[in-house]
Amino acid sequence: MRSFLDVAPFPNVSVLMASLPWVLEGHTSDRRVAQRNLALIAQNDGAFLEGLLELPWVRDDISSDEAVAIQEIVELRSDTTQSLLENAWFLDDLTCHLFY
Repeated sequence: MRSFLDVAPFPNVSVLMASLPWVLEGHTSDRRVAQRNLALIAQNDGAFLEGLLELPWVRDDISSDEAVAIQEIVELRSDTTQSLLENAWFLDDLTCHLFY
């Protein structure tokens, strides 16, 4: 719940995050990591986060690899994050081999 308080200044993002199926199902360690990092992304770039929350691999559930990917996004510059939403490999389901 703390992560939702972190994005409270961003009401649209808070509603989007709260409506994710995996958030409604409850927490796992991967989901907590993802939720915390999504809140950090919201603080840096709410527009990018809105696009990110629409991706199938973010909406369906969060695997360990996806939690790591979201954590790595926090460290990227904003011009880099925006370009991610223009890449087909990023928009589709991520798999472990894409990271290595």
